[in-house]
Amino acid sequence: MKTDPNAEYALKMKEAVKLVQGYKDSDFVAVGVGGSTDMAFVQEVTGNENIIVRGTGRSDSNMHGNNEWVYVRDLKAFAKELIYFLTQ
Repeated sequence: MKTDPNAEYALKMKEAVKLVQGYKDSDFVAVGVGGSTDMAFVQEVTGNENIIVRGTGRSDSNMHGNNEWVYVRDLKAFAKELIYFLTQ
């Protein structure tokens, strides 16, 4: 799966994260990552490369492992980001 970091929705999510988290443009770095997601299949079927993968995981939350968890403050921040993204 690939997403253009300069696509409309990627830039819109970036603005949401900046607003909620207080980040600046210089805090963002476009990178490639390895992994697996069902969204790659959705992208293949639809041809839509404007799919954003965003979540609340942190390295200390045992992501995808036993007893995986997230901080409540991260869930609240993510909800705010989604509200901005969906209403702008």
